[in-house]
Amino acid sequence: MRAGIPNPKSRERTITLYLDKDEFRAALSMSDEEHIYVLLFDRQGEELWRARGSHDQNKESGLLEVLRLANQSSAG
Repeated sequence: MRAGIPNPKSRERTITLYLDKDEFRAALSMSDEEHIYVLLFDRQGEELWRARGSHDQNKESGLLEVLRLANQSSAG
């Protein structure tokens, strides 16, 4: 994907998937391609958190709280 993503820093945080996009979006309940989706799953595949759209402080706080709780439960 060097040609498609020429910036090395961007390539470091990019995952390229070769799959049926409609099936992928349906399986993850992602209704469109016009928005960014962020999903957090545990090791068993259970969805712990999701957000759609641009970053905002509420989404960030929600994700950080879920990560904090997940870290507590795995440590104890």
